[in-house]
Amino acid sequence: MLPQRIRAFTLLELMITITIVGLLAAIAIPSYFEYVQKARYSELIQAAGPYRKAVDICYQTTGSLNNCRAGQNGVPQNLTGSANSLVAFIFTLPNGLIFVFPSTQDGFNMIQDFYTLTPTIRNNTLDWNYGGPGARYITS
Repeated sequence: MLPQRIRAFTLLELMITITIVGLLAAIAIPSYFEYVQKARYSELIQAAGPYRKAVDICYQTTGSLNNCRAGQNGVPQNLTGSANSLVAFIFTLPNGLIFVFPSTQDGFNMIQDFYTLTPTIRNNTLDWNYGGPGARYITS
């Protein structure tokens, strides 16, 4: 009777497998982090919704963006967020331009991750454009 041959993975096969898994993890982890940041950023987008709608109504009512600022013509007062809120500040300037600043929680930075909403008048309606460094969480 012949001895049975033991079948197993070689060291080279195991090293190749570990390398492939490592490469996949190196690609997947940053993508996952970016996905989570975009999901968390949605709170800022939702917080600016009432300001955007109020500027829309102000423009339709007054026919101009000049008086569509915080605290006037139905536009809410500028917001300073609470300690547990992702929103640090929301400002509405006289021309309807809205600035949204995140708090420093969840890995955001007030300077590097703020965004703006800029109204543009087209055919007596407002088109809104996102801008600022935080727009990368919205548009891409």
